[in-house]
Amino acid sequence: MMESRARTTSRLLGGHVEITATGDGIKSTNDTDADRGWLHQYGGQLNVSAGDDGIKAEQLLTLSGGAATVANSNEGLEAPTINLSGATVNVTASDDGVNATAGSSENAAQGGGGAMDAAQDAHLNISGGKVTISAEGDGLDSNGDISITGGTTVVNGPTNGGNGALDSNGDISVDGGVLVAAGSDGMAEGLGETSKQSGVQASLGTTVDAGVAIHIVDSSGSVVASFVTSKATANVVYSSSEIVDGDTYSIYTGGTADVDAGLGTGSITDATEVATATAGEFESGMGGGMGGQGGGPGGQ
Repeated sequence: MMESRARTTSRLLGGHVEITATGDGIKSTNDTDADRGWLHQYGGQLNVSAGDDGIKAEQLLTLSGGAATVANSNEGLEAPTINLSGATVNVTASDDGVNATAGSSENAAQGGGGAMDAAQDAHLNISGGKVTISAEGDGLDSNGDISITGGTTVVNGPTNGGNGALDSNGDISVDGGVLVAAGSDGMAEGLGETSKQSGVQASLGTTVDAGVAIHIVDSSGSVVASFVTSKATANVVYSSSEIVDGDTYSIYTGGTADVDAGLGTGSITDATEVATATAGEFESGMGGGMGGQGGGPGGQ
């Protein structure tokens, strides 16, 4: 059992690294020098199983290549600024999956209200790669902003109503890529007003069991996206370039999909329509049913 710690910087260029730790898995701890306290994976395979945080940096965490898997953790990835720009990232967390925070996890948890709390100088940026999250706390969590401009991001979020698949104290901006965020309904949050790419959000009206296909269907009856979550789901956010702002979409459950979990293609034969949603209308992060007017392209 070990913890890998660097006081200045850490970089992984290639190879295969396995870390099993009772505390944090791998981290860079310098929080005083502006050019220190960062961790960057350029390539290789990094596997972490941690009793506390999986991959952590005091100032900047960047995963730009290779593959990083956090099989067990309290919080999977944590730093004030997190850049995911090309790696294949898989995170399993008992609390937040990805947490951009300028303070400690404990202090951030005191607020717990997403947009109710003041935004920090914290940034979660996803510009490429493939990111898959399974979290019991918030899936993607930033005490500042979340920006998605590329890649494919799939969030299997919380089943409890006190957390959300997406949670930001600032803005959630999607300007490219594909995002699926599925989780509980109580604190569900959608895209923010600065998003250039539209999306749909829907409360499913009931909890859909893990392993059941969920489909986004346009007004002509064509399936835009099919996905299967690894956890029970009550609220879904989907954004891609195929979504037309202002159009109405139907959400179906059941039918078939060609994946065990994640995004794929599917059929709504024998599926059931459970909700409709207008692209560009999102919930506020204050609980199901209280949003739907602001945020995103076409929001008011």
